[in-house]
Amino acid sequence: MADRKPAHPGGDPAVKVIFLTKTGFVRQHLQDMYIEAVRGLFEVELWDLSAIYKRHDELPNRLESDKVLQSFAEFDQALAAIQGPALIVTNIMFYSLKRIYPYIKKHHLEVAAIFKEGLFSYLNEISWHNLDPRNGGLIDVLKILVKRLNWIRIPYNRLVNGQARYDYLFATNNFYPEYARQFIKVHYVKYDEYLAFRGAPQVLAGPYALFLDSAATTHPTYKYTSRRNLDGDRYIRLMNEFFDYLEAQSGLPVVIAAHPKAGYTEETFNGRPIILGQTPALIEHCSFAFGHFTTAFINAILADKPVGFLYYREMLRCGQKFITIGGMELGKLLQAPVINLEKLKPFPIEVNQAAYDRFIDTYVLDAQHPDQTTEAIFLDFLQAYAAKGPANA
Repeated sequence: MADRKPAHPGGDPAVKVIFLTKTGFVRQHLQDMYIEAVRGLFEVELWDLSAIYKRHDELPNRLESDKVLQSFAEFDQALAAIQGPALIVTNIMFYSLKRIYPYIKKHHLEVAAIFKEGLFSYLNEISWHNLDPRNGGLIDVLKILVKRLNWIRIPYNRLVNGQARYDYLFATNNFYPEYARQFIKVHYVKYDEYLAFRGAPQVLAGPYALFLDSAATTHPTYKYTSRRNLDGDRYIRLMNEFFDYLEAQSGLPVVIAAHPKAGYTEETFNGRPIILGQTPALIEHCSFAFGHFTTAFINAILADKPVGFLYYREMLRCGQKFITIGGMELGKLLQAPVINLEKLKPFPIEVNQAAYDRFIDTYVLDAQHPDQTTEAIFLDFLQAYAAKGPANA
């Protein structure tokens, strides 16, 4: 990065980059949205729209935002007050974009999307589990059919979302082309993190199996779903039974790489180590990584770690249905074990290298830029945007 200079080409004013989230900002956003890197080159502001989206999540590592906007009127006023050229960058998913899109376009601004959930959504939508009405009812089945059939989905999205779309979508795959005016192919968001932690020092000595936690019973997202929540006590009991089984089968002690929104205590998993904020380094040195679905699995796949995916029937029929199905589909693509916690039986701890390579080539890496990080591709785009202006970037 040493050769990059702040974007003031020819004395022209730099573009201000405004990052939006609907949940508030946490430390992980600094990396996953490239905020720290962008801040070194451009004027940056963080705008928290959680009140507008009625999200009141308790985030233990919430970052201070430049603006915490309480209403659409405040959002409109903040956009009107922007001086000079600006670009909106967000991780707000497409189905939520329509609420703020008219205000952005009212002020002739463009919006770029960087998020890591597109693959997760796609894996859910291709799963036959979502076509079983027992796992969510007929309405869920109809929604999945709409997503699968282009000739229905495209006019449906226009009807429901109007003109809302991203001006620029940074992603490895463009699963739904109507979501964006311009698709910019990049590596999957977690690829840069994997590179940064490759060869990282050990967090723990000795071999271990790593549970990639996704806060299945405590994540704030589940407060906003119409489905019932998972029975937390039963979930923890089944998880501890599986940990006992895995340790007996493999001889590997289980370590929990806790999600920042998990809220576990030492007693939750019968005294097993619970480690926060060091998941990439823990993955680098684990012997086996397992869980339901979390984007940290991408790190494990890139590191050629054996993986496994956990579920049981209740998880397919409650608010946690989507992380469960996403993990099961990822397991199928990787030809990795998909483990029913209610019917434990021996499973292999190994890597199917051909399946891993296919997955990485299809869903993780941008073959046209093998030597560039996604951060570098994004910064190059912003430099061009600042130099040429929004209409020509």
